[in-house]
Amino acid sequence: MDILVVSHGIQRRHPSNEFPDEDWNAVIDTNLNSVFWLARAASNIFMPKRYGKIILIASMVSFFGGKTVPAYAAAKGGVAQLTKAFSNDLFQYGININANQG
Repeated sequence: MDILVVSHGIQRRHPSNEFPDEDWNAVIDTNLNSVFWLARAASNIFMPKRYGKIILIASMVSFFGGKTVPAYAAAKGGVAQLTKAFSNDLFQYGININANQG
């Protein structure tokens, strides 16, 4: 494996003050936690090779928050920051990680 592209995701819509925990957890698990788990697994494959590319899909909602999508906004904002954290840890191994914000 030389490249990982993580492009899956779900969305649930409710006003922020009424957002159900069940929907919050489903969105965070799918859109953020699983992205972390996949990027971590790929990193451990790429590090010994000193090569690899990881592409994650964030969202413009990372910047402007959206309406009735607090879990989605939080998850995608998390993906944007997760990308930076992984990049800081992995660049020394020749691994490139980016997130598409569009």
